[in-house]
Amino acid sequence: MIASLIGRPTRPRYRGLYLIVPFQGSEDAARYALPHVEAHPVQIIATTYLQDVRPGGGGLLVWPGSHRDLYPAFESKVDFIARDSYREIMKRYRRLEPVELSGAAGDAILIHHRLLHAPSLNRRRRIRYALLCDYFLPNVGELARETPGDDPFEDFSPRFEAYRGRETEHDYRTVDPADLKGRAIEGGHYTAINKRDASRLIRTLKDGDIWITLADNDSLSGTNKVQPCGMSLAEQGLRVFSDGVELVSACRNDFIAKAPAGDLRALKIVGARQPLWLRVIRVSLPVRSSAVILDQPIEPEDEREFSVGAIGSGPT
Repeated sequence: MIASLIGRPTRPRYRGLYLIVPFQGSEDAARYALPHVEAHPVQIIATTYLQDVRPGGGGLLVWPGSHRDLYPAFESKVDFIARDSYREIMKRYRRLEPVELSGAAGDAILIHHRLLHAPSLNRRRRIRYALLCDYFLPNVGELARETPGDDPFEDFSPRFEAYRGRETEHDYRTVDPADLKGRAIEGGHYTAINKRDASRLIRTLKDGDIWITLADNDSLSGTNKVQPCGMSLAEQGLRVFSDGVELVSACRNDFIAKAPAGDLRALKIVGARQPLWLRVIRVSLPVRSSAVILDQPIEPEDEREFSVGAIGSGPT
């Protein structure tokens, strides 16, 4: 694959195992979400995930299309010798929201050496492991002494021409640079966020209410607790409808919402991109006597519907 991009013979330089530990809210987060390019000569950078990396799990952040703007902003094709235009380009991209790349174990992400990228905060429970490797041709020293043109792929293999035209324009959202650094930090570690939301939720539960909870883990299975235990699902595109009415999660993490009017005849779940755990709880006071109506896993599907007759026995 690398040879089809930059030709042969390709030389790898293994940079080693890169870990992103779960964020605890106390470390310096300034290095996260800040775009950069490599300072050493290289042509292709490969990041290989060694385990499944879900959204929010420390995936690589990239700024699509930035390589096209940055490539001619250097005096060297591969070395870090920036022109005056580099500062303005970086200033602009720092205000654009990046794309987080999740993936499965064994997935390799290949990026152009001038593509802006950054590590992201790991807000999940386990360490993110990835192997980083640089690829370049033996003449990389000569390329370092050459001035770049406008085409970031001018020294790529002729076989790369088959890939041209497959790029799509990315619709960026403008954000405050401070927000990019602090969004994942806001409120501290996800467990602290969940504790605060759980404390707030317990004070809103009323006798007869029906609550729907969806989580990315089964740690609360078998319990009647109405509280979050995982990561945000709404941010991943999950939508939940009760009797045709779209619900809004009452918590930042998981998806927890009260059924309208304390009734539930039909439940529709849209956009589940990972295995989830669904529970439906009818509140009784005191809360510890609440009844669990439904407690089961659901697999990733574009759409899943449950009818009142199926609650407790499975989907329709």
